Amino acid sequence: NPEAREKVRLQMLRQYESGDFPNKSNTKPERQVKQELLKRGYIEGIDFIHQYKFMNKFMCDFCFPNNKIIVEVNGDYWHANPKIYSKEKLNFHQIKSINKDKSKEGYITKVDDGSWTLLILWESDIKENVSKCVDRIEEVLAEKKKI
Repeated sequence: NPEAREKVRLQMLRQYESGDFPNKSNTKPERQVKQELLKRGYIEGIDFIHQYKFMNKFMCDFCFPNNKIIVEVNGDYWHANPKIYSKEKLNFHQIKSINKDKSKEGYITKVDDGSWTLLILWESDIKENVSKCVDRIEEVLAEKKKI
């Protein structure tokens, strides 16, 4: 039922905001990205926001609001990194996450006449080279500044 779904969604957003979902937000890969951003001189709360409520619809891992960029840090298992997991072997939870991710991506990339950019960083890429992942964020920031 749509009313019940909306109630659950709002409750989850409140839990994220209050920090009651410690296993879902501020994960190790998120902390690594945040640490690298801070190391490069970005200021939390000014340049970027960690755990950003986007348009009262979704919680996003990072937002650069002045540049209209959302950065999602996706766990390889839960979000079924296609480099690791074949579509044929996905479980129910992974399929559910993929569908949520598609919905979130569709909304973010279409809102405000498509002016927002969504960048996905995978856990394994961050683990391998967090600096390279933040380089990618900076490339997108530079592209947006040209526009």
